[in-house]
Amino acid sequence: GSFPAAAVQGLAVTPEHTQHGADGMQTVLRVIPMPADRGIGRRITTGWLLAKLDQAGAVLPSGLFGRAAVLTSCDSLDIQLPVYMGDCVTFRAVVVEADALAATVRLQVLAEKRGETQQQEVMCVRMRYVAVRDGEDGTGPGEAFRFNA
Repeated sequence: GSFPAAAVQGLAVTPEHTQHGADGMQTVLRVIPMPADRGIGRRITTGWLLAKLDQAGAVLPSGLFGRAAVLTSCDSLDIQLPVYMGDCVTFRAVVVEADALAATVRLQVLAEKRGETQQQEVMCVRMRYVAVRDGEDGTGPGEAFRFNA
């Protein structure tokens, strides 16, 4: 089924899983890259951006599942603007489809340059997450319920 619904296969959809902005997105992460995150000059590496994108994307599915979520796929990435050291980077997300074990999230990345008050879009992407099963003895990282969700 698709999200939102009153309940999805026993998964309760609560107000905190619904949207807060007029565009249906909510801020899930804000971060300022530091000197260690830069590549050449003041520009932040794409690897740093992708790692933060993965972290931000897992916030809503983890809340829906009540457990950790792992990224299994994403659509094409089109980075429209570079991110620089000192920019305030905001990650906004909305769940566009979900069931009890998998969720698709649309993410928007915005950057606010130092000394400016307006945010500019860096990228938009759709990412798919699946719930992670707890380790049998509680010590292992577990495994994805289904990897090709």
